[in-house]
Amino acid sequence: MKKLFIAFQWLVLLAAAAGLGWLLFRPTPKPRHEPEIWQHWQGFHVLSYEGINDSGDPRYVSRERLAEQLHALQDAGWETMTDQDALQFLRHKHPLPEKALLLIFEGGRKDNVIRATPLLRETGLIAHLALPTSVTKTWGNHFLKSNEVRSLSKDPFWHLISMGHDAIQQVPVDSEGTRRNFLSHRAWINGAPESDEAYRQRLHKDFSRAALDLQYWTGGIPLAYLFPYTDTGGSAGADVLAASLLHTELTRWHTLAFTDEGDSFNHHSANPLRLSRLRVRGDWSGHDLLNHMEAFSTFLPKGPDAPHPLHWRGQGITHPETRRLILPPEATLSLNGAKPWPDFRWDFTPHVPRGGKLELHLRYHSPPAHIRITLETHRIQVHEKNRGPMIRLADIPLPNPSPHHQILLKNNRLRIDADGAPLLSPTPVQVLSSGQLFLTSLEEPCEVSNWKFSPLEPLYLSGENLSALTQRELDHVVGVFFPLPPDSLSAALTDWVKLTAKGLHTIPVLEAESASADLDRLIQARREHPALETLITRVALPANAQPLHQTARDAGLKLYMLADPDDTLPTLGSNDHLVFRPSETDAFPPAALQGPPWQRMVEANQRGQDWPPELKRLQRATEIQP
Repeated sequence: MKKLFIAFQWLVLLAAAAGLGWLLFRPTPKPRHEPEIWQHWQGFHVLSYEGINDSGDPRYVSRERLAEQLHALQDAGWETMTDQDALQFLRHKHPLPEKALLLIFEGGRKDNVIRATPLLRETGLIAHLALPTSVTKTWGNHFLKSNEVRSLSKDPFWHLISMGHDAIQQVPVDSEGTRRNFLSHRAWINGAPESDEAYRQRLHKDFSRAALDLQYWTGGIPLAYLFPYTDTGGSAGADVLAASLLHTELTRWHTLAFTDEGDSFNHHSANPLRLSRLRVRGDWSGHDLLNHMEAFSTFLPKGPDAPHPLHWRGQGITHPETRRLILPPEATLSLNGAKPWPDFRWDFTPHVPRGGKLELHLRYHSPPAHIRITLETHRIQVHEKNRGPMIRLADIPLPNPSPHHQILLKNNRLRIDADGAPLLSPTPVQVLSSGQLFLTSLEEPCEVSNWKFSPLEPLYLSGENLSALTQRELDHVVGVFFPLPPDSLSAALTDWVKLTAKGLHTIPVLEAESASADLDRLIQARREHPALETLITRVALPANAQPLHQTARDAGLKLYMLADPDDTLPTLGSNDHLVFRPSETDAFPPAALQGPPWQRMVEANQRGQDWPPELKRLQRATEIQP
């Protein structure tokens, strides 16, 4: 009987292997992948599946549930992209489809590939297999073997991502045999923790072995790495060297990394080495999945409208219709969809009981980089952490227990008002890019009411006259273009300091006739005066003065190219911007809309002028009426 059972097991395994071979080598349709018609620059979603089986465990999806979810994505118009597409997009080289999706299956189980492949071919979707290469060495046919990985790499519906070699394993960390994650803890060897060098070598070996194995099997090192357990070395209890060693190895072998879990959306300014994914649950219907993805998309609440309840995630209680958020002790609420916003304004009234604290985390990337505002009954504290020690920026007493607050975060300045009066004047911050926003209550339950949260539409101005602007309009201004003074630059320092203190970029305009000499003068002045180097970080040059463009970039200046209708539009670098200056009778050239919208703006001489909505506005301050 035992021999018969063993024989039956072998038959099942051989049948699975044969089934995989048939899937990989039979004639297949082509996936839907048409980058030549893509034209959207907002961002992309990442979904991952831990496994496919019928166990009933909600961490895994059944084959039937997977079919429902993938068909729901197809019917809703979602299009899958590759890791190469993601890299090109994040480097601002190529747009994406309107509903862009990167799909991942984690682990190297053979049955996952067998069950998913027919569904991919039915729907035209492309998937990525995140493979820990050590599983290919295991006995039996439960996991892919190296020859099957080689065959899978030739399938147009599959791409490969590294999960390291042994990185999914755990290592002993003490004499008691306690085991912890492979990547972020030192192994206990010969009665002691491994040395710094041994730890570094172990991580290097794991990254390199996985990368080189995959290169040998498929012809190339994968672009992307998926961190098992989202363990990048920054969590509590991780070794003090873990984060830096892992970053070193990651950048040595890969250009993309999936590090975070819970948020499916990655916007155009996302760090390619810190991408987020949403793990799909087996108890979600196709409709549930689409709702969760929508919750993470960028949304722009306008007027009296409040975010949908799905936009709030966490342990708190939300009442968006009455603008109330209630957080029990030690609860956290995050606002989905706000991660892409670098600049925003938030009005709210906090209710913090005596002994309690309400923490607001802004531009949150990870524990090493974020801004934290702590509200207590009678004081407010502001801290910042930018991959260094936590720095206290302010500690201010509150005039009354529950004032109405307004927080304005724009460029590199943070401002806080209380009951309409300045509480924290514009204060420099170092965490400049966008990130997650969430609230946490400590010790006691807290509440937030009368809140309104919205992004700031960036506005650039031409000229130095800001007197016509209301404070509300000035809050939206991110940069001011002005002519370079003909003589000494030091005479304009006072004005530039005032603009910078308000969180505005000061951008000198160098006109064609004297652009070369003025650029030399500006670069020399920045070298001689350290203050100018921090005040002037950008410059506007004629679009057709291409020999000067690289000179400005080499000097560390971000470049704005001023283009007239008959100019040949130059190729933009990653830190360049195009400013198109048409007259009222000039047609808008389609070429001016090619490329990332945040890199292109139009000089609009009148409020409400009907230019394409993809463009930022450049307006003259004297022509903006309150």
